[in-house]
Amino acid sequence: PAESVSRPMIVEEIPHAPAPDALARALRDRPGFFFLDSARPEGNGGRAFSFIGFEPFLTWQAKGDQIVVESAGSRSEVRQEPLAHLREVMGRYRSASLAEIPFCGGAVGYFGYEFGAHSEGVPASAPDEPDIPDARFGFYDGVIACDPFTGKTFLIAHPVAADDATTILARLREAVRGVTSQPMLSPDSRTMILPADAVSSEVERVDPNALDRSSAQTNALGATRSTRP
Repeated sequence: PAESVSRPMIVEEIPHAPAPDALARALRDRPGFFFLDSARPEGNGGRAFSFIGFEPFLTWQAKGDQIVVESAGSRSEVRQEPLAHLREVMGRYRSASLAEIPFCGGAVGYFGYEFGAHSEGVPASAPDEPDIPDARFGFYDGVIACDPFTGKTFLIAHPVAADDATTILARLREAVRGVTSQPMLSPDSRTMILPADAVSSEVERVDPNALDRSSAQTNALGATRSTRP
């Protein structure tokens, strides 16, 4: 199996990006899309970010003890205790995180009620739905982080798999620019909304242990690039 490669994480600010909900509506049909929406700042005064991701480099799912892992066009199946196997897969891609942004890439997904029941040996309370996994996670090496407090949007490239940071950033940048270049429909009307500003061709470049199974949830970073090993 592929192992994590230690390469720098890069964060890039995109000026004048659309609001998180507009980005989410435009990108929701992309494979493996997720939107973790933080509606308001945390009560303790901390920053609350919204996160968007798509096109995971790896997917993991379990039905009972039958596990399926798909990555880069390959598919493998194994029978094993699911939590132990998931920990093993997560361990391949662990790396440093950023203090300023609480999620920089990693695993996003769910554990269903059936997963807990199976793990505890509790009989199922409802008929099984064979097409729905008990647990499923996508592994993401790039995310869009939106800070509603400052209105800033950041692209985060966390190259723990095959793609390098340049490739990941290009994919994310293309997605955001695609949203800003096209009119969008209001969610509650048929009125066309034209973006006020297009993304500048010049971006300000600034340079898991983010693999949190339960939540795959800046100081101003300015225009200075920094890297994290």
